[in-house]
Amino acid sequence: MSLQTITVSPATGQPPKGVIVLLHGWGANAQDVAALSHYLELPDWQLIMPNAPFAHPYGAAGRMWYGFPDQYNFQSNHDFERQEDLLTSRTLLTNWI
Repeated sequence: MSLQTITVSPATGQPPKGVIVLLHGWGANAQDVAALSHYLELPDWQLIMPNAPFAHPYGAAGRMWYGFPDQYNFQSNHDFERQEDLLTSRTLLTNWI
C-alpha cells in the first residue's frame, strides 16, 4: 500500500523555497485540497497533497485516514490511538515524509 499524491510546483518556475504537505479531512480527497491551493498564495513553495489510503464508506471519491467503529458516538471512550487503520495511515504517512 502506498500514498497517491498531487503535487503543485512553484508558480515561479524556480526551485521551491520549501515544501508544504496538506492533508485532507475525513471523506475528502487530495483533489479537494488541490482545488483550494491557489488561495494560499504561495508561489515560491511546492505543495504536496496525499490521498488517505482507505476508501470512504459514504462517497465514491472520498478517502479516509481512519474509520469510525460501528455504533460509534462522540461520547464513547473509543481509543483511536490503537485503531488498526489509524496505525496503518500513520506508518504510511511517516514513511512517505
